[in-house]
Amino acid sequence: MTPPRSDAPKKTETSSDKKNSPNTNSDSTKSPDYSTNPPTDFPFPENEEPRSYSSSKDSVGDITPPTNDANRPGNNTSLDPNTNVNEMKPWNPYKADNDIEVGTFYMKRGNYKAAEARFRDALYWQDNNAVATYRLATLLDKEKRGEEARPYFESYLRILPHGEYSGECKKALGRLNANGGKKPQSKKTATSPPS
Repeated sequence: MTPPRSDAPKKTETSSDKKNSPNTNSDSTKSPDYSTNPPTDFPFPENEEPRSYSSSKDSVGDITPPTNDANRPGNNTSLDPNTNVNEMKPWNPYKADNDIEVGTFYMKRGNYKAAEARFRDALYWQDNNAVATYRLATLLDKEKRGEEARPYFESYLRILPHGEYSGECKKALGRLNANGGKKPQSKKTATSPPS
């Protein structure tokens, strides 16, 4: 015999079927009245004694820092030795990525001032963003602001020493170190005054 389908209409029992059924007991169809006599075979939660069980909220694991935690990169606890409060910086990589995208658009269009502002905003939202660091450094280098570009090239090499733009950063740093950060002098030919 196959079980009935769950979506099939169920057969309802009529009063004539009940009369013809041999096992029908009128007392068994009544539901017990729990309002006056609550059952005693299962206790209510408020009547129970507290259980002794372990929960993750009850116990705290080992929260001691690793042995070499003070030497990890980015751990700057030397702000003020008299206080235990460190400054929290905003961090939003989505806004940083958006600023990089818009800054790159401005840079391609030749609007260097707007591009610089966007790259600086990206570094505000995510201070270790390698792409924003590199693009800001190349932008400052294009504008012949080598002394301002130097720390950004160095920062990129600290963030990604073997990254996509590490070769270009090393070349730019070599060039800036050779020039002392100044813009290259172009040789002008002497011209005679107009007659």
